[in-house]
Amino acid sequence: MNDCRGNLYQDDGKSFAFRSGQFLRLHFSCEVKPDGTLTVHLSAREGSFAPWWKEVRIEAFGWTSRSKRATSADGTYALEQSGNAWITTIPEASAGTDLILN
Repeated sequence: MNDCRGNLYQDDGKSFAFRSGQFLRLHFSCEVKPDGTLTVHLSAREGSFAPWWKEVRIEAFGWTSRSKRATSADGTYALEQSGNAWITTIPEASAGTDLILN
């Protein structure tokens, strides 16, 4: 969890339309707070490409849940353990969101 950040990128994969803004990019980062919660920040969408998917799956490795729930401004979601990961699926938010895993 020392360097938790990256990008999710998508375009049509066939053309050069990305040059005129036909792409989707989401930046993400995360931080473990002193109380043990994990905050995942998903940025607002960049570009005008409409993704085929409507949800984002978050998988947290190297962190342990206490209450098995994730909370954002849009709602509360269950966290499920699968091996060494804690997993939740949230609706894709075009405006971005902060998700707090607890």
